Amino acid sequence: PDAAAASDATGVVLAAPAIELIPQSALLVTPQSGPIGSSLPLATTGGSGSGAVSYSVTNGTAAGCAVVAGRLVATTAGTCMVTATKAADSMYEATTSEPVALIFTKIAQSALLVTPQSGPIGSSLPLATTGGSGSGAVSYSVTNGTAAGCAVVAGRLVATTAGTCMVTATKAADSMYGQISSSAMALTFSKISQTTLHLVTGAGVVGTPLLLSTTGGSGSGGVSYSVTNGTATGCAVVAGRLVAKTAGTCVVTATKGGDSKYFSTSSPSTSLNLTKRAQSPLIVVTGAGVVGTALLLKTTGGSGSGTVSYSVTNGTATGCAVVAGRLVAKTAGTCFVTATKNGDGLYRSMTSTTKLIRMNQSVSQPALFVVGDFVTGSSNLTSSMRHKLQVIAKTIGARRFTRVVVRGYSSSSGSLSANQALSQARAAAASSYLESQLAAYHVSGVTVTFVGAGLGTNPRPMDNQMVTVTCRN
Repeated sequence: PDAAAASDATGVVLAAPAIELIPQSALLVTPQSGPIGSSLPLATTGGSGSGAVSYSVTNGTAAGCAVVAGRLVATTAGTCMVTATKAADSMYEATTSEPVALIFTKIAQSALLVTPQSGPIGSSLPLATTGGSGSGAVSYSVTNGTAAGCAVVAGRLVATTAGTCMVTATKAADSMYGQISSSAMALTFSKISQTTLHLVTGAGVVGTPLLLSTTGGSGSGGVSYSVTNGTATGCAVVAGRLVAKTAGTCVVTATKGGDSKYFSTSSPSTSLNLTKRAQSPLIVVTGAGVVGTALLLKTTGGSGSGTVSYSVTNGTATGCAVVAGRLVAKTAGTCFVTATKNGDGLYRSMTSTTKLIRMNQSVSQPALFVVGDFVTGSSNLTSSMRHKLQVIAKTIGARRFTRVVVRGYSSSSGSLSANQALSQARAAAASSYLESQLAAYHVSGVTVTFVGAGLGTNPRPMDNQMVTVTCRN
């Protein structure tokens, strides 16, 4: 039948019968996703007829969800809940889809870099970054590199030893950007200089090892020493002590090694003086001597290789002198002798106390000389007798005799009184000539006496025509 109005037989107009619309097929919003900052196209599948499709949106986990010019936008990453409605047409009822979550994903930050830093150990280094995106907070993690004790304290980097600390920065995600971490960056703590190092050892004595010591410096590094000869020879350091072969100066430099915080350092070169050692006491040990005999001088004690010399002054003796290491004197008495042992490379010179040495008068055995050949009844000296008296004069000088007695003799022929007078004359003649010869040979200090002894005692009368010369000290 025609859908238009009709009239019945009575002429009444009748209404057209209603057409019942049918449901559409299921309407589905097409899932979509994209990075925040972009817009997502909206589309559906399903539905029926020619009705227009419209969209409504609510925030899911995202904020600012909206449909602009048929596309979905949001101000933060997350989900927007989109519902589509397809309008009715002449055949189909309107239909609405179930809400579908369309997703806006966060976007990657730009590269994040830890800002390089360096500074001396004992300081703290500021931490900073470049790059990254968004408003996420930056945090730092640290591990030891070549340094020890690396840590972040109040946003600054510290360490307990010099070296590198490996720092990684992380910038947190925000509503638009995902989290990002930097590569590990080596931040450096450098060693620092020690305080000034000084050698504080004073002077020493050669032959006694001198302990070396220092003041100043920093850290735990060990101290070592180097040495060169100054005016001394054989300068060396043995087990931390200075030794040398001779007295003088040694030039010493101390070096304190570096450690985990400090560079090594050296002291200024210092001249240390090693003085000579004192010798052991020197003593003159020579005993008494005899005038006329050179007395060898001797000592005991002293030290080293120095030579010994002697000085002498007169005591009660005269002419005290040292000749080739021997004491001589012109007269008996005392001489004062002092010995000095020279220094050498190790020892100072040493002088003994003064020693009193007695020089005694020489004691020789008496000497008896016979001078004969007088002519009978005469006191005249013959040439042979004069020669013999010259020899006796030399002997007196050489043997230092001081007392001489000349005795004259005669034979038994003639009267006793005449023989006594002859013996006296013979003694006087021999004595006078002997004294002249002593003077000629410069022999002094001799007392010559003579006596007439009368008759001689030899069995043969002719053997008594003589004088005798007895010499004593």
